[in-house]
Amino acid sequence: MRASRGGDAALGQDLAAPPRGRQDGGIPAAGPVLGLPAALSSRNRQSAHHHPTAAGISAMADDQGFPPNLSRAQEAAPPPADPAPRAPVPVFRPLLPCVERLLPYLRRIDATRLYSNRGPLVEELEGRLADLIAVPPHGLRLAASGTLALMLAILAHAGRGVAEGARPVALMPAFTFVATAQAAEMCGWRPVFADVDPVRWTLDPDAVRAHPDFGRAGLIVAAAPYGILPDIAGLARLQAETGVPVVVDAAAGFEALCDAPGTVSDTVPMALSFHATKSFSTAEGGAVAWGCASGQRRVMQIANFGFFGTRAARTIGLNAKMSDYHAAVGLAMLDDLAARRAAQAHVADSYARAAQGRVAGRLHLPPRISPAYALYEATDAGACARAEAALHADAIESRRWYGHGVHREPWFADTQAPEAKAEAAGVLPVTCRLCDRLLGLPTAPDLDLASIAWIVAALARAEAEGRAR
Repeated sequence: MRASRGGDAALGQDLAAPPRGRQDGGIPAAGPVLGLPAALSSRNRQSAHHHPTAAGISAMADDQGFPPNLSRAQEAAPPPADPAPRAPVPVFRPLLPCVERLLPYLRRIDATRLYSNRGPLVEELEGRLADLIAVPPHGLRLAASGTLALMLAILAHAGRGVAEGARPVALMPAFTFVATAQAAEMCGWRPVFADVDPVRWTLDPDAVRAHPDFGRAGLIVAAAPYGILPDIAGLARLQAETGVPVVVDAAAGFEALCDAPGTVSDTVPMALSFHATKSFSTAEGGAVAWGCASGQRRVMQIANFGFFGTRAARTIGLNAKMSDYHAAVGLAMLDDLAARRAAQAHVADSYARAAQGRVAGRLHLPPRISPAYALYEATDAGACARAEAALHADAIESRRWYGHGVHREPWFADTQAPEAKAEAAGVLPVTCRLCDRLLGLPTAPDLDLASIAWIVAALARAEAEGRAR
């Protein structure tokens, strides 16, 4: 049995005493979904230091230079019931720091002439992010992308997979973005897909242990779908008891880690994405969060061609280093993080208020999921298709972020053996149901009330058409 690499005991949170508003490794006890106005109000009062009220958004924006998502008049007005036709609405419109906010950092780069190879801005960003997620200075290491961060975590923790070895399989959910499987495959592992828990949407450690291919698994790659963290403590126990290394693709999990200090493990590395589509971004980038000092040294060595302290390549390696220019974007974004999170929370609450009593389908919004997403869960696949068509007819972009499941992506479907395809169709019912019913809606820190009302009106019209059938 493969020995687990890592540090001491995991720092996963105590499930018996979850942090404020969260349970079982990071899922909020209640999110802003339809039919829960009282829970919304209570939650917002309890977590005001994370999600300031709408009244404070413009003031913070004036102080910090971050553009507010709503005018003061819009903040006070209820969403219009019947919005007029308007310009197309993109599913996501990134909003990175403007040039004025970047200039102080760019001038520092000009002064030092250190552009890459772990320059001072990269080290500063690592330190500030480590403080935010409550890990020691070595506990967060930056990478050039989220996919590279995941590859670094896999290689540093489990090594390369060997196709002809006794345990060539990487067990992972099909309910995730395709990069999860691609990263594992690039590291030599053969992806085999498992289903997820219908409530958490994440891998269940006990179900993983019972998977028919577990005996061939040399790696488990869990995911944090839409930023919902899996049971980190349970995964750490699974790793300790079986010796199979576990890595978490927590691409959109940055806010969840900020809101649940102590979640980052000493034994289970987590990969984050800071792509422009994420709510915290360096334009392109990622990070490995892991409390194991020796493991993070391996991460840094692999990310630098196998070099560490010398010019001798002593391990497998590649160039996965973040540049100081990308770190400058991240530092400028951290400078305005409070205002940005306030704006994101206001967008979520505006969606919930606009949909209240008008839409029967469920909305999944922050803080249950990452602020990078707003999700509509239809009652069935047909209703989801009608919603998709109605949004398209009104020039509103939507997206099935995870497609129809990674197991249905052409690359992985075509490379699976016939018996594996048949098995996947029968053992992944939760993944198939979620992918057939979930639709990504437009969101952005500056998404205005008129756009939100227009989106909700299209959803309501699609539902009315379904009832009339």
